[in-house]
Amino acid sequence: MSAPRALLLDLAGVLADFDKEGRTARLAEVAGLAPGEVDARLYDSGLVAAADAAAVSADAFRAELRTRLLLPDDETTERLWASAFAPDPAALAVLARLDPGLPRGVLSNNDALLARVLPRLLPEVFAGMDPIAFAGALGEAKPEPAAYLRAVGPWGLDPADVLFVDDSAANVDGARAAGLRAERAEGADELAAVLTATGLLDPPARPT
Repeated sequence: MSAPRALLLDLAGVLADFDKEGRTARLAEVAGLAPGEVDARLYDSGLVAAADAAAVSADAFRAELRTRLLLPDDETTERLWASAFAPDPAALAVLARLDPGLPRGVLSNNDALLARVLPRLLPEVFAGMDPIAFAGALGEAKPEPAAYLRAVGPWGLDPADVLFVDDSAANVDGARAAGLRAERAEGADELAAVLTATGLLDPPARPT
C-alpha cells in the first residue's frame, strides 16, 4: 500500500499533554473558588459540553467563563482556559522529521475559543497545520464520520489517502468508518512507529 498523501492528527494525547485538573486549579485560584465549584459552574452546568458541541460561539463562551468565574479580562480568561494544554516536544520532534511538503492538520473535540487561541499561544504545535479543525467551530465531533470528512474536505483528496492518528480507539474507528486510514498512537514513540509503518517516516538507521 502506498504512503498516505496527508496526515490528520488529534491534539491531546498525540501532540500535546492535557491537564484538566491543573486548569481547574488555576481557574479556582484566580476566581477565589474551590475547584469543585469551578467544575460545577463549567462542567456540571453543561456549558463546556455545549461549547464543544458548537452550541456556544467562541466569544459567547469566553464571556460565560468570565461571568461565571469573575475573571478579570479576556486575555486572562483565554490563557487560563488554554493552560490545560502543553506541547509534547518529543512528538513535535517526530513531526519535524516528516517531508515538509506533506499536508497535515489537527482535528480536536474542543471548543471554538480554543480553536482561536491555541494556535496563537502554542505556535510550535500548530505550525504548518491546515486545517486546524475543532469540533466547537466545525459543528461536528469525533467519532462521527462527518467530522473527519469536513476536516479533510479542503484538501480535495480521497479520504483513503489521508492517515488519521488519535489516542482514542473509538475515534480511530470513526475515522475508518469515514473512509480514512487510521491508527491509534499515544505519545512520541507510538506516533513514530505508526508514521514509520505507513511509509511517512524513514525507519531509524541501524547502528553499524
